Amino acid sequence: MHDLLKKGDKYVDAEEAEKITKNLREGRKAEVHKRKTYDEQKHTDKNKSKDERMNKGYAQDRPVRQKREEVKTPTPLNIPRTKLLMEIQHMKELEWPKPMLTPSGKRNQSKYCHFHRDHEHDIEECLQLKEEIERLLRRGLLARHVKNDKGKQRLEGLPPPRAGVINMIIGGIASGDDSNSKKARFNQSITFDEGDVIGVTHLHDDTLVIVGDIANFDVKRVLVDGGSAGNVLTWDAFLGLKVPQEKLKMVTTSLQGLGGATVIPEGTVELSVTLGMYSATVVIVTNFLVVKTPMAYNAIYGRPLLNAVGAVPSTYHQVMKFPTSRGNGSVRGDQQASRK
Repeated sequence: MHDLLKKGDKYVDAEEAEKITKNLREGRKAEVHKRKTYDEQKHTDKNKSKDERMNKGYAQDRPVRQKREEVKTPTPLNIPRTKLLMEIQHMKELEWPKPMLTPSGKRNQSKYCHFHRDHEHDIEECLQLKEEIERLLRRGLLARHVKNDKGKQRLEGLPPPRAGVINMIIGGIASGDDSNSKKARFNQSITFDEGDVIGVTHLHDDTLVIVGDIANFDVKRVLVDGGSAGNVLTWDAFLGLKVPQEKLKMVTTSLQGLGGATVIPEGTVELSVTLGMYSATVVIVTNFLVVKTPMAYNAIYGRPLLNAVGAVPSTYHQVMKFPTSRGNGSVRGDQQASRK
């Protein structure tokens, strides 16, 4: 009886061993088949076009920015991206891409991207440039380049359309009690560095001339002058703003003109002024002295306005900075306009 049990145990052990061996053999076959399928698929994908591989998620074939933002439908622009890049290439807010990861030998040498500064694709096809433009648009920095056809709405959050553009005296009344002088101040430091002189032609002794935003109009040739005791607006610019003349308030103080002549203002008018780019902006309502006298500028931003917003202009850096609730804002000068 003992011998029969012993033989039975041997039979069971042999059967279990055969079963384990069979399972291992089948597992190896499955692994070989899986690896073969993977190698075949990899070889097939390698022969596919780049677009097909990118659709399958081969992110290593293009530079990947952290937290990449996919552009589904780019915002329509009123100029080609090539020209836009030339205009904004010195903008300090512009983030240039990292070098491409694809080996140079595998890139399309017949196409060149000025944004990546390398061969592979045309600039109009560059996804990263489209993403960067969208990012700058959301900050309101490129609003004037948005195509605004009739019936189409502008990007949400961008500034409203301008009411118009006005193209194209030292001294005045002291205005220490400007209605906005008690305006809340923001506890922020204002500094200038070498990044602020990018795009500025040196050496120069140019004044700081900007495009002002007065009463929702773009007013060209506005002088930023901390030496002026009043904000000044020419008669022609006043008419261009389409402000009703009855809004003018009479003043009795005379001004000393550039040639030393005495100038009697037509009156003073209260107008809104916007400084900065959306959304780091400051809006202030301030008084302007309206004068009928020939001058090189459409308007002058004097001490009443500059002190009210805490603005710090720098002719050397050709920029004016000021604090806002969303960080420091700035307005760049136009050197070419200052020399005309």
